[in-house]
Amino acid sequence: MLHGRHGFDCNPLKIDPAEVLDKLYPEDALLCLATIKTDARTAPREHWRGKEANFQFIVPNPMTALTGLNQDGEVSHRCHGNATTHRLYQIVEFDHGTVDEQITIVTNLNSMFTPLTMVVNSGGKSLHGWFDVRQLDDAQQREFFAKACRCGADNTLWDQCKLVRMPGGLRRSNSQRQSISISIHATM
Repeated sequence: MLHGRHGFDCNPLKIDPAEVLDKLYPEDALLCLATIKTDARTAPREHWRGKEANFQFIVPNPMTALTGLNQDGEVSHRCHGNATTHRLYQIVEFDHGTVDEQITIVTNLNSMFTPLTMVVNSGGKSLHGWFDVRQLDDAQQREFFAKACRCGADNTLWDQCKLVRMPGGLRRSNSQRQSISISIHATM
């Protein structure tokens, strides 16, 4: 459970992962989900309906096609060849510090131009802050992420086809739910 002194409701929400995805993405979005990192698949939003809670990972931004060509020229469900070029969401994760310290940093990154959409508890030691970056152009998105990295965020999450923890999904290593800790404010 997260602490509530940071300006938002930090208690884990009882919200179905399907409801989360419906709030985050348009109906026709192509979403890439995975139970383990090596089995990522991209499919239309409706394909995943009712199955979301079984997944551990998601690419936070919709894909542009069901498959693309990876760097080796092979067809892949999750690669830069079918990743979006302009983000809806930038995920910021910290693998160090206490939960309270992570909440403080995530809260300080929240702004009118980068609103904090939700915080997902990884079911382990880290929090994933989901920031809505649609209002920012590519240079501004890069600057926002650089600021987060200066605060200690995982710099590998700039990768547009990187998997992150599925909101409300199941972490396989310890069977913990990856709880959502603040209300979702995004609507497409």
